[in-house]
Parts: sequence; C-alpha cells; structure tokens
Amino acid sequence: MVFSLGCGKPAPELETWPVRGMIVDQSGNPVDSGAIRFETKEDAYLQTVGTIEADGSFTLRTQGRGHQYQGAVARTYEVVVHTQKTGADGSAYPIQAKLPKPLTVLAGENEFRIEIRR
Repeated sequence: MVFSLGCGKPAPELETWPVRGMIVDQSGNPVDSGAIRFETKEDAYLQTVGTIEADGSFTLRTQGRGHQYQGAVARTYEVVVHTQKTGADGSAYPIQAKLPKPLTVLAGENEFRIEIRR
C-alpha cells in the first residue's frame, strides 16, 4: 500500500514568465525601497507584485487562487511603483508613481529598466 501524506492541492496551472528589473529615479539613482505592482483588468483575481530591493532591483511574482507563482503572465500591464521621498526637512513620505505607458510581459525572460520621478 502507498499512502500520500499532506492534504494540499496542487497549484492550478498558470503559465508565468520570469520578470526582473531595476527602478531608478530621474537622476539615475536606484530607488532603494518600496514595491512595484503590474496591474491588469484581464484577471481580477491575480496580483502581480515585486519588492524593491536596496539596489533598486525587483523580481515579480503573481499571487492568485491561494497560490504564488514566480514571474508574470504574458500580457500588457499598467505599472505602479510605491516608494517614499525624503523631504527638505528630512522626513519621509510615501509616493505612488504610475508609468505613463504600459509594459508588456512576453513569453520568455523579461527585464525592465523603469525610471520614475520623485
């Protein structure tokens, strides 16, 4: 007899592709914290996000249907960057920068360099 341990269901099939990149400000300096979100109206149940690392890099993952997938589904997205800006008095406050043009994730490796104003 063979017994299977665990009661988890396998993740539903979702084809995603690797997406990574770099986020810089208008001076070319890396944005060193925050998050990036790729938004689409095609699948309201999916969230495609990434954490901005100290060197400005990010890697996307897609969450949905109770599962997490590496990468993003191939399609066109509106992109929003959430980070912070330091004011003249030294205090930090949150900013949200929406890219003026959508980005398209293609089947295969994807790498983006994103510039925002802050």
